[in-house]
Amino acid sequence: MSSSPAALPLVLKRLQARTVAEPIIATVALMAESGLPCFGRGAPVENLRKRFHLEMTERQAAQFMRQTILDAYQKWTTSFYDALQNVQNKIPF
Repeated sequence: MSSSPAALPLVLKRLQARTVAEPIIATVALMAESGLPCFGRGAPVENLRKRFHLEMTERQAAQFMRQTILDAYQKWTTSFYDALQNVQNKIPF
């Protein structure tokens, strides 16, 4: 699998975030009963935990992240979402 060199910093940052996943999850869990809209549906704390992919080794997680970035890069929906964010929220891409 080939990967863009631009993906490397994203993968490294994601791997770094995994090293402090439990404190991040614990902090979010404290807010779960706050009544904020972002906690109103589904299982936000459990979903956050899943996003860290803590069941994977570091190598597996890095490969998964590279593949996810590559998949997103090749989808028209990613470009559309980026353009929408630029128009609505002035977030450049």
